[in-house]
Amino acid sequence: MPPELMDGMRLVPDNFGPLKHADASARFSGPCGDTMEIWIRVSEQRVREAGFTTNGCSSSRAAGSGATELTMGKPFTEAARIGQTEILTLLGGLPQKSEHCALLATSTLQAAIEDFCYSCLQLSADEAEHRR
Repeated sequence: MPPELMDGMRLVPDNFGPLKHADASARFSGPCGDTMEIWIRVSEQRVREAGFTTNGCSSSRAAGSGATELTMGKPFTEAARIGQTEILTLLGGLPQKSEHCALLATSTLQAAIEDFCYSCLQLSADEAEHRR
């Protein structure tokens, strides 16, 4: 098993836990019943920090850890394009029956980024309303 996967399978993987003062978050449940939540903090149009939780298996923990690692430091528009393939590549693969965990992490990450974009649109609309 690749060392990267072993790292993600640790009892407490990298970036595990809620992120205080996050700018956005999302929560998804996968077809197997695993639930993942991802929080992101964005500044200067880049994802500066990310955290996640899951009630899932070790593959789910590895995928959440991989997704958060891949996104940190990237412009949020680039982070939004991170897909299942990138997570599986970072991890050196997952057992075929667990590949859906990378899709769960991808879906949750993309939803958190969408939440951030929606928040920005809301702020812009509110600012425009106050200027009238």
